[in-house]
Amino acid sequence: MLSRNKSLLLGSLWIWEVIFLCVLPTCITAQIETCEDSDSCKWAFLNENAEEEEDDEEEEIGEDLDDYVYPFHYDVMEMVETEVDPMDLEGDDMRAISFTSVDYISDLMQQRMEELFKNTKTAECRALITEHMAKFVNSLALEISHPFQEFGLELTNECPEPVHHFNKLPKGMTREKLMNRSYRAKEKTFIDKPSKLKLLYVILAHDKPEQVSRLIDTLQSEPKYMKSKVVPPTFVVHIDNKVRSDETFRVLSEMYAEIDNVHILPDGLRVSVVWGAFSMVEATLNCLKYIFCVDERFCSGRKEALSFDKLIHMAGNTYPIKPNKEIREKLSKYPLEANFLYTNMEPLKPSPDSWHYFVECDDALHRIYRLQSLRGNVGLYTGSQWFVMSHEFAEYITRGLGEPNRYVQN
Repeated sequence: MLSRNKSLLLGSLWIWEVIFLCVLPTCITAQIETCEDSDSCKWAFLNENAEEEEDDEEEEIGEDLDDYVYPFHYDVMEMVETEVDPMDLEGDDMRAISFTSVDYISDLMQQRMEELFKNTKTAECRALITEHMAKFVNSLALEISHPFQEFGLELTNECPEPVHHFNKLPKGMTREKLMNRSYRAKEKTFIDKPSKLKLLYVILAHDKPEQVSRLIDTLQSEPKYMKSKVVPPTFVVHIDNKVRSDETFRVLSEMYAEIDNVHILPDGLRVSVVWGAFSMVEATLNCLKYIFCVDERFCSGRKEALSFDKLIHMAGNTYPIKPNKEIREKLSKYPLEANFLYTNMEPLKPSPDSWHYFVECDDALHRIYRLQSLRGNVGLYTGSQWFVMSHEFAEYITRGLGEPNRYVQN
C-alpha cells in the first residue's frame, strides 16, 4: 500500500491462534505485533465447500490462460501471414479497394471476435467487447500507442522497509523472516475488556442461505452468563446479484428483516461477482460504503454509519473453529489501529504473458489483448482478499481522504 500520511507497508504475519481458516488473512500494516512461534499460530475459520466453490468460479472465467503458450517469432510470422490476390485490388475506386483490403486484414480478427462472442449472452456485452477491441485496432490504424502502453505510475513509497526478492535475499534474511514481520505505529489504543470489542463481519455469499444463517448465528452465540456482558457483533451481508442467487437473497432478506444487527445489502447494491474480476472488489466497496453511509443511496434509511472497532471480511462458506470469546481476546491483544492482511512480500512485475486487458460483462471475463508490463517505480503485491481491518483504515479506504478516485478510476 502507498499512503500519503500512513505507514502501510505490505507484509504477511501469521498471528492467529484463533482467528480465521478460509483464506482469511494474516497481516499488514503499520500497527501490529506477532506471536513468537509462527508454527503455533493457527487460523480459526474453516472454508466449507471450498472445492465446490472453486469449480463454480472456474466456469465463470472466459478463457483459460494458464495453458496458453506464446509462440516463437517465426511461428508468429507464419500464423499472421495473409495471402492477397492483387486482382482483387485493381481499379480506380480507392474507397472500394480499401474495403476489400480490410476484408483481407480482418479475416483473423473476425475469427477472434467469433470466439469471444461464444462466451457472451447479451448484445450489450458484445457491443462492449467490440468497443474495447476497437481501441487496439484503431491505435494501430492511427499509428499511436496501444491503450496503457505509455501509462505509468510514478509514486513515492513512504514505507521505510526495504524491498526484497525471494531469490536474492541478503545474508541473515530468510523467506520466513520476510513473510512474518510486524509493524508498529506510534499511536496505540487498547480496549480494556475484550467483551466490549465491537466486531463487524462483512460476508460475501452467493448460495446456501441456511449455511450463511448458521455462520451468523454461531458468530453471535454466547453462553448465558456472558450475553449481557458482550457487545453483540454486527453483520453486513452481500448476496451475489446473479439470477441463481436471487432465492438466497430473498430467504436471507426475509429471515433478518426485523433483526437490527444483521444487514442484508439491498438489491440495488448487489453486484454480480465474477471470480478474479473487479466485481469482487466492487462488492466489498459497496459493503464499506453501506457501513459508512457515504450517501443516501448507501444509507438505506439510516442517518449514521454503523459502529465498530474491527471489521472482519469473510466468505459465506467459512466457519469458526474457535469460540467467539477467544476471537475477541486474541484481537484485543493488538491495538485498535491494527490491521491484518495476508500479502506476498515479494513485489510482482507481470510479464506480457500474464498482463492482460479484460472486459467484464455477462458474468465472465473477456480477454481483449496483452499489455506491456506496467511502467513506473511501483511494485505490485498479491495477497488474499480476506482481511481484518480497523475502523480508521476502513474509513480511509472508503472515503479516500476526500478523493473519490484515489483508488479506483474508470
